[in-house]
Amino acid sequence: MDKFRLWAKANKYTVELLLGNTGVLDEYTNFLTDYPNEILSGLLTIIKAANTFGYSIDHILERLPEPSLTNKVDPVKIEKFLRFHYQKAIYAFSQHRFEEGLETILYCLSLSISTKNHPKTVLCTAWFQKYIKHVSNSQKETFSYIMEEVLKG
Repeated sequence: MDKFRLWAKANKYTVELLLGNTGVLDEYTNFLTDYPNEILSGLLTIIKAANTFGYSIDHILERLPEPSLTNKVDPVKIEKFLRFHYQKAIYAFSQHRFEEGLETILYCLSLSISTKNHPKTVLCTAWFQKYIKHVSNSQKETFSYIMEEVLKG
């Protein structure tokens, strides 16, 4: 499939999902399986739609590999990776998986600080604070360490 057709098909799925059409989820997941370079963008769309419309995508998350940050110098990929983890944390909170959500938001917080994404840093801190009653001692220590690093500059 040439690049333009690939992008057109991916964009079609994106629009459908962001309009709330869950009927394309399985087809889109199959598409992402066939085109692994599209997984980060695709999962970001899927998880954002799930957060917007309040449905479960656990079966999708089990089928697709977790995106990893292989290119740590590409600012576009880093930003997309950060947004994915931010949405993933919100999704975990909505599913009442507080430990997972807090671990993910701590990772997102650390990444947002290292990339100097101040708005996302504030949002991650607010989400951490919102679920403070679910925080483990280890997570408190991690948060404290991150904040100490911020103060050191």
